[in-house]
Parts: sequence; C-alpha cells; structure tokens
Amino acid sequence: MENKEFKSYQLAKYYIQMTNVVLVDVKAMKLTNGELDSKVRFKSALSYKVEILDDRKSHGYLRVHVKLCDQEDMDMYEFETTHRGVFESENEISREDLYEFTEIQVVPQLLSYARTTIGSLASQMLLPPVLLPTMDILQSIHDSKDRNNDLLTEE
Repeated sequence: MENKEFKSYQLAKYYIQMTNVVLVDVKAMKLTNGELDSKVRFKSALSYKVEILDDRKSHGYLRVHVKLCDQEDMDMYEFETTHRGVFESENEISREDLYEFTEIQVVPQLLSYARTTIGSLASQMLLPPVLLPTMDILQSIHDSKDRNNDLLTEE
C-alpha cells in the first residue's frame, strides 16, 4: 500500500465566526402505514433567515425539510429540523455587512448539523441512510438569489 502524506492547508481565520449552534426545532413523522421499498427517493428544501442582534452579533437559522418517497412518489416519511447559529464579530461592523456575511454563511455552516440530525433520526426509525447532498457553496448562493427557497426539490 502506497504511503501518501497529507498536504498542508493554511486556514485563514475570518474576523466573524460562528460561535454556537442550537437545535431549536425537530420533527420526524411516518406519514403512512406502508413500508419503504429499495428504491427510496427523497425531496428536500432549505430555507433560512437572519436576525441582527447588535453591531457584533447575529443569529442565522436554517430549516431543512426532507420527505422520503416510495417508487410511486408517495410521501412516506417527513423530517424537519431548524438550527440556529450564533455569529459574532471581533470588531463592530455595519449591520448590513454582518447581515450579508451571516446570510452567505448560514447554509454552509449549519447544513452539516441538519444532515447529522436527520441521518440520526432516520437510523433510529430503522430507515435506509438519508444523506443530504454536499453543496457547491458559490453556485448555491448565485442560484438562491432569484429563487424561492421554500420549494421542495427532488434529489
């Protein structure tokens, strides 16, 4: 087996950081009496909001909604999580800049928490693994500017 060394990665710390995450709401429901077959499909939707608390602190919320469907497209299970991230700046900055930073960072920063929560719930319900896709952050920001984030999209 070939021994490959890790490559060095220089992390440039930004002056605004997410300092805490809280799960503020979670729902997991079985919608029918049927059982899922081997061809599970899922629909997912992401939505977010930003609250500015002062010149150094904001809250970003991410809501993730997932429905598991059978091969006839019948909704079988539904999951929804809402996480709140606390974003803090080392310096006072304009509320507009803090809002923009939080808005850009809330989804990529909180998605892994939603992914873990939904995966754990699905496992406890003896369901196949539910793996939310990784994201292209820059493309997602671009695509989200002109779109309603509350629509369910098929995966």
